[in-house]
Amino acid sequence: MTRALVCASAALLLAAPASASDQTVRQTFRAGLAATHPGDFHVRARAVRQTLGKLRRDRPSSRSGQEGRRLAIGGYLWALWALRAQIEFVDEDSGQVAEATRDAARADRCWLHAAPRLRAAGEALGVPVGLVNGF
Repeated sequence: MTRALVCASAALLLAAPASASDQTVRQTFRAGLAATHPGDFHVRARAVRQTLGKLRRDRPSSRSGQEGRRLAIGGYLWALWALRAQIEFVDEDSGQVAEATRDAARADRCWLHAAPRLRAAGEALGVPVGLVNGF
């Protein structure tokens, strides 16, 4: 009985939202930036989804950390939408020029929105951000 109570309370503690320092948010943000560099679109999309999940669970302590987290979530959402458009371009549009053109243009638009948000998040968190998928 006591063992079950200890296990149940441990499970509740682990399921609670994470309280994060700014350093944790910074590390998550930095790790997610790898998904903004060229590579396999499916792997990059998976990495962005994982980064978004971690950032949504983290609660930074300072105002700049909170602002950086908010901007990072917005930037990574745009990056995810861009990667989805690139996946559709590669996987679904072979031989269909009009659809491929639309998907490529949508991906570029999304990267144009993602890049400044990720740079602003990097500035708020103190993490240098260079090119974001060439933008």
